[in-house]
Amino acid sequence: MKNRLALVLAACTLCVGAYAQTAHSTKSALIQATVLDTCRFEQSGTAITLGLGVLDPSATTSTTQSQAVKFSCTNGYTVSVGLAGEPTQTDYPRNLTHASDRAQTVPYVLSITTPGSFTGKGFGPGNELSLSLRAQVIGGNYANARGGAYEDTVVVELRP
Repeated sequence: MKNRLALVLAACTLCVGAYAQTAHSTKSALIQATVLDTCRFEQSGTAITLGLGVLDPSATTSTTQSQAVKFSCTNGYTVSVGLAGEPTQTDYPRNLTHASDRAQTVPYVLSITTPGSFTGKGFGPGNELSLSLRAQVIGGNYANARGGAYEDTVVVELRP
């Protein structure tokens, strides 16, 4: 019995010694992500409409319509606003075109008003930025216009 106990103790000593000398291998894991610098208009699928109403060429009255447009950008991302395919500026001289006679136009000015440079604050509630679109038709500019519906479509861009 004594010999058996000695054998068991010797075996346990070997087990502990072997365990104590086992080396564990480690490796660092680097977890990465990239946050996009981006901007999105609020209700991006919905078009902005600036209805200038009915223009009476005999009254030669100027007509103006404005619309605030909200958007959000990645925190710290600086953007400017402009029309697609055109340089960034404040006023864009444009033409409303007659629905059935494309040669007939009424000139107007589309203005984009911003509170200076835009720096994003993030996408959470209360972080929205705002710009104003304003369309103006000067009264004398439609005195000889043909009657009917006129329109123009522009694409407003948020640019880095």
